[in-house]
Amino acid sequence: MPVTRLLEHERNKYISYDPEAHRYTYKPDNKIFRGITGWIDSFSKEPFIASEVAERVIKNPNGEYYGWTPEDVIAFWNNLKEYGDDIHLSIENVVNYGEYPEHETFQGHVDSFYKIMDDNHIEPIVSEFVVYNEDLERATPIDVIGVRDDKLIIVDVKTFRKGMEFLSYQNRTFKYPLGDLYESKYEKVSLQTSIPKRWLIDKYGFKESDFGVAYTLVINDDTTELIETMDYSDDYVPLMYEFND
Repeated sequence: MPVTRLLEHERNKYISYDPEAHRYTYKPDNKIFRGITGWIDSFSKEPFIASEVAERVIKNPNGEYYGWTPEDVIAFWNNLKEYGDDIHLSIENVVNYGEYPEHETFQGHVDSFYKIMDDNHIEPIVSEFVVYNEDLERATPIDVIGVRDDKLIIVDVKTFRKGMEFLSYQNRTFKYPLGDLYESKYEKVSLQTSIPKRWLIDKYGFKESDFGVAYTLVINDDTTELIETMDYSDDYVPLMYEFND
């Protein structure tokens, strides 16, 4: 089975991941590899700088942050990130170790996760599985790898409070060579599921036929939604390699 080949792959012993420091160490030469989120963001025409965005949103009389201080906005965003991290950890613990969360809120998220996996006939196999490309000196954990019809299913878990965004602000697109793509949450997630697939083919010996479609699982307090992502592993991802600064 493809998942057995993945879990027992020789390459796995050459990478380690410290989730608290968000640090990947390539063991043969003790080199620190970078992740892919910042790489994707480097193609943004207007990178997200929290302090600048916070200053801007508090001035919008129609926005939810009107009247707040920039410090309050950033603290709110940090709390949301911590909450999202706890959801990821709850899923990782139950998938990898069978440890069900003690807190009722996270129990609900885990239950919703398994229900939507069951509804879509996906069997979760491993969570936070790290793959890497030593030529690029980058690595990334795959939030969930599942199996359906003996094919690998890559699932990226997101905790977007307002759900998925398919279009970007003012229809802004990425910089070259991703200029055909909107700088939206959906396109960023599609790149996040496409990059590890490309590496699994190029570096781990898997074939296109080993993969089913990839998804993002959007979890928030109101909904749990599984959304198929675009596959950019053959076109846009290789174009990114030239710009691996």
